[in-house]
Amino acid sequence: MARVFFLFRKIRSTYPVVRWEAAQGFVRRGDERTVGADKSGIRVIGKFHRPNKMIVAGFWIISLMLLPCDGGRYKAPHPSAVRFPYKRIPTLTELIEDGGYKHEEHEVVTEDGFILALHRIAPRGISSDNRGVPVLIVNGFAFQADGWLLLGNSSLPFVLTEMGYDVWLGDQRGNARSLRHVKYTADDLRLYNYTFHEQGIYDLPAFIDKIRDITGHDQILYVGYSLSAGMLVVLNSERPEYNKKLLGAVMLAPAAHLRKWERNGLNYRAAISLVDATTTGQIQNRQWLLFGNIDLIKSLFVGACPVFPLNLLCQLSIANLYGVSDGMEQRYEFYQFGTVATTVSVFVAEHLFQVVKNGDFAKYDYQSGNMNVYGQSTPPLYLFNRTTIPLNIVYGGNDNMVAPDAAERTSRDLKGAVMRKKYIKRFNHADFLFSTTAPKNVYEDIVRFFDQLTNNNLQ
Repeated sequence: MARVFFLFRKIRSTYPVVRWEAAQGFVRRGDERTVGADKSGIRVIGKFHRPNKMIVAGFWIISLMLLPCDGGRYKAPHPSAVRFPYKRIPTLTELIEDGGYKHEEHEVVTEDGFILALHRIAPRGISSDNRGVPVLIVNGFAFQADGWLLLGNSSLPFVLTEMGYDVWLGDQRGNARSLRHVKYTADDLRLYNYTFHEQGIYDLPAFIDKIRDITGHDQILYVGYSLSAGMLVVLNSERPEYNKKLLGAVMLAPAAHLRKWERNGLNYRAAISLVDATTTGQIQNRQWLLFGNIDLIKSLFVGACPVFPLNLLCQLSIANLYGVSDGMEQRYEFYQFGTVATTVSVFVAEHLFQVVKNGDFAKYDYQSGNMNVYGQSTPPLYLFNRTTIPLNIVYGGNDNMVAPDAAERTSRDLKGAVMRKKYIKRFNHADFLFSTTAPKNVYEDIVRFFDQLTNNNLQ
């Protein structure tokens, strides 16, 4: 492309060249264009002035024709260069600060009084006033915000921050960092008596409005993974006015429609039956927090699972539940799962299993109580057609939790809102967060999509 410039170098006007110098990284000395070095350390190759407008227009047309058409600013590293840089469970602050950023902690109070953790990733040396379009990123069922930061500097929040976006990570109610209420204490059933319905209609609006208030942006972007993608469908179904507050959203392995119980493979059914039985047992015993002993679960991931032969059993369990992985590193995966795991209300789990058993993305099934709550014998379905924001849906062929046909059904019901859709044949459910190929297969596309929505693709 530099050669194109020299075709016009002898056509002069009275104005100095400035913009092209900045774009090419030339050193400027007076009105001289310089590259390389002479005796003084700079080699002068001549004086140049701005060509006339016709020449400028012709120059840019030819230059753009010669640019590579790969369509995105972010270029992911080779998978061999992507890694989780710990053999322990780091804190969220460690993950952020070791990546070279600052961790800003915020609290959000929902309309129904729950106190939630919200985290902002701040580039060092850049003030809040100089950040770009905000992006809210929320994790899925029993996963906390830390799970987005498990690929080192190739993690999605860091990638988006480097691309100029203002990145926020939300921990919805039930998460170990979001277990407080303005009135309810830890032994009060009301602290846990909710499902993903409340996470959708209360938690997401609280995050969105807090970010809008702090940043002054009228609209923000959203990334939902698994159940947090389903929460977006819930939000727009029940509070469609929030479409106007979102510029667009990415849904990774969207847990909205799910494959009906009997249509799943035996290995997956066996795996989720264990979680289903645990959930039912805890409700009967009035133990409201699933994975309540989270420290024990984390210690099993990092203490027992890496040891032979338990590592084989752990790997088999992960494969049965999440599917066969495309690129999770076995030397890191137990530490990654240990880092991301968190608590969740048993009623969120029960609601999710209802979706699997009934085959519809519907409100909580009170069974004999449905008539009193809803005025009908079955729970109402969520209305997908109320989501009107531009969507990018990405799903995997090896995903046991959100099977490809379920993701396709979700995409069809979202109809005209889906601008982009990508199917990754060998991805399982956790690969979106943990696979060394996720930056190339997924994150490059997210940056392109957000750049398209924000007209940021030429920056």
